[in-house]
Amino acid sequence: MRCPYCGEEKTAVRETTDYTYQVGRKRLCPKCGKYFLTLEQLAELKLTKEAYANGGNAQK
Repeated sequence: MRCPYCGEEKTAVRETTDYTYQVGRKRLCPKCGKYFLTLEQLAELKLTKEAYANGGNAQK
């Protein structure tokens, strides 16, 4: 996850909070030392019979 303050690509997760369909993470940037929060939403995965029959490679 990129730091919104300095742009550093690698940040560390310091705390995680689980919600019903979301996960909140408190992250620390090792470059600038600032904390920031992210809210990640879980996506629903739907497989159709066509995708399952083709091994996950559905044709459009």
